[in-house]
Amino acid sequence: MVLRTMRYVIRDQSSLRSREMSIEDHHGQRLFRVHGPMVRVRDELRLDDAQGVEQAWIKDPVLGDSSTFEIYRDGAHFADVKTVAAGNVLEGYDIVIRSGGEPLRARGDMFERDFSVTERGQKAARVKRHPNNAVELETESGQDEVLLLAGVVAIGAMTDLRARAAARQDR
Repeated sequence: MVLRTMRYVIRDQSSLRSREMSIEDHHGQRLFRVHGPMVRVRDELRLDDAQGVEQAWIKDPVLGDSSTFEIYRDGAHFADVKTVAAGNVLEGYDIVIRSGGEPLRARGDMFERDFSVTERGQKAARVKRHPNNAVELETESGQDEVLLLAGVVAIGAMTDLRARAAARQDR
C-alpha cells in the first residue's frame, strides 16, 4: 500500500452577500465548499463536501473572545482551535481534539499563511499562501484531512479577526 500526501488549494470566493471558499485538489477539482453569512453576530462557517454533505461546522462560541473557535462534526463538539500568544505576539494555534491526546500545533507566520502543523513533533501538514492569495494545504499521509481543513479555515478566520482588531487599535 502506497501512502501519499494530499494537496488542497483553498480559494476565497466571498462577495458582499456571502462568505465562501472552495477547496480543490491540485488538479482544480472542487472537493469541498466553505460557506457562511457575511453579516453575523459571530463567525460560523460550514465545510461541505462536493455533494453538499456537511463535514464540519466551525464557529466562534457565543460570548467568546475569538481566542477559541469550535469545530463540530456529526453534530458533536469535536475539537477546539485555541490561540497561543504571549501578550500581543501571536505564536500560533493549537487544535485540541476533545476526546484527548496531544494537540496539533500550528506554528509559523500566521498572518502570511506560511506555517506548519505538527502532531507529536511530526509534520502533519504545511500551509502556504500563493501569490494569487489562494492558500495551499499539503497534508501528510494518514491525517484526518477534514479536521486539518476545518482547522486551517478556523485559523484563517481567527488570524483575520486578530489583524482587524490590531488595525483598529493603531488608529
